[in-house]
Amino acid sequence: VRVVREDPNRRGLLFAGTEFGMYLSLDEGKKWHSFQQNLPRTPITDLQIKDNDLVVATQGRSFWILDDLSPLYSWSPEDTLSIGLYPLAKAYRTQLRNPRGVDNQTRAPIGSVMYFHIPEKPDSNQVFKLEIQDPEGNVRRVFSNHPSIEDKEEKISVKKGLNRFVWDLRYEKPETQKDAVFSLANTSGIKAVPGQHTVVMRYREDTLHQTVVVDIDPRWTQSDQDLMAQYQLTYKAMQLLNETHSYIGDLRTLRNQLTDLLGRKSLKKYEDLKQDMKDLRAQIDTVENRLLQTKSESGQDPINYPSQIDDQIAYLYSVLNGQDDRPTEGSYQRFEDLKKELQPILDQVEVVLKKARSLNDRMVDLNIPVLESERHTDKP
Repeated sequence: VRVVREDPNRRGLLFAGTEFGMYLSLDEGKKWHSFQQNLPRTPITDLQIKDNDLVVATQGRSFWILDDLSPLYSWSPEDTLSIGLYPLAKAYRTQLRNPRGVDNQTRAPIGSVMYFHIPEKPDSNQVFKLEIQDPEGNVRRVFSNHPSIEDKEEKISVKKGLNRFVWDLRYEKPETQKDAVFSLANTSGIKAVPGQHTVVMRYREDTLHQTVVVDIDPRWTQSDQDLMAQYQLTYKAMQLLNETHSYIGDLRTLRNQLTDLLGRKSLKKYEDLKQDMKDLRAQIDTVENRLLQTKSESGQDPINYPSQIDDQIAYLYSVLNGQDDRPTEGSYQRFEDLKKELQPILDQVEVVLKKARSLNDRMVDLNIPVLESERHTDKP
């Protein structure tokens, strides 16, 4: 029998490897529980705990590693009857990637691995939520089994018993139009800053909290201040991209409404108004084409169609978000250049929006109905 303690300074938690399998004790060896999990039934020749992982050597079935012993710090058999969010291990920002090739094993998850327990399968009316709060207490992401689109929640699957969820150490991603095509740009979520984050689990009447410290890769020479400077400029670039695509959404909404109005029978007698609507729709097309490349359908299309301002902002965002270092002076200058280049286009958008408001006032004066059926007639 090979016995190893989780922490020499922590009483109670013991692991035992025998010729019959793996066992766990929570009370200094007074009582043992089977801890076989998915380990093959084979004699265990050695055990070692390294960096909070349990390493198991077997006779003829290679080495096995149980990643992250954190949930066992506070686990007890009675937990099967209650709701629980277990303590979280320190999470590291790194640039590790999964190995390539069909025969490679999947590496340990990259990010913060969270364990929580639900005593029963939630029914269709029970809402489960997991919130990620940054060091300032701001809610940056929300995961729910019944996500709300309006609240920008993301889907999470919850099952009865022990659940595992991996947070990728990213906050929210840029809010872009669904059909936007970017070339060489990665618009995934902005990377989390180093520091203590709060995880809040809400289920039924219970609200549970745990903290997770996000730290930098210990091999890096960058400081927390370097990564904070990176975050600040990346966040500004994301806001600029969000603003650009918000205007694009406004223009597209206006275009759809104008197209609908131009198809109405009740507007046949208002030729001047219809012409103004057509002119406005043409202006919308022109200014939209300055904000993004409407002809692009894949990342290779810029070979034929030049990237517009939104793609250039997205590219700067992806460079800043991916370098894990203090931004260069060139990055700061490029951000300022893009802001100056964008402003005249946004001024054009404001002109379009002003004309749209003027058209709206004219339609109100003409008593043109907002809603109209196909059988619309001027008769009472």
